[in-house]
Amino acid sequence: MVRWLLGHKWLTLGSVAIMLLLFGILFKVVPTGFIPNEDMGTLFVDLTPPPGYTASKTFDLMNRNCDKISELSEVQDVGGVVGVGADANIFIQLKPWKERRGKSHSSSAIMEKIDAILSHETEAQSFV
Repeated sequence: MVRWLLGHKWLTLGSVAIMLLLFGILFKVVPTGFIPNEDMGTLFVDLTPPPGYTASKTFDLMNRNCDKISELSEVQDVGGVVGVGADANIFIQLKPWKERRGKSHSSSAIMEKIDAILSHETEAQSFV
């Protein structure tokens, strides 16, 4: 087969060029939403307090936000850690899919709810 491909260089190169062209067209035509976001049942929040925050103060900040997030009906468990540089990470375990049916209870919708909760936080920047 390799010998045949080497013997027909122009046919091989032309075929590769056509495939690349078709791939480029498909890349532009297929919508970005074609591949849905996968709901894994876990979300993460990164909290970044201003410079100079102590680990203790960041811990209090993290716990306050964990308490707010845990009030959401779709949330099963919330925990977090304070890391180096006084940044905090919050880990959110969502309830199983069968207990949160519908788009309004999807991980994307819950991310928006958490983002709305954290938008009122004046002591830190957050990323869900």
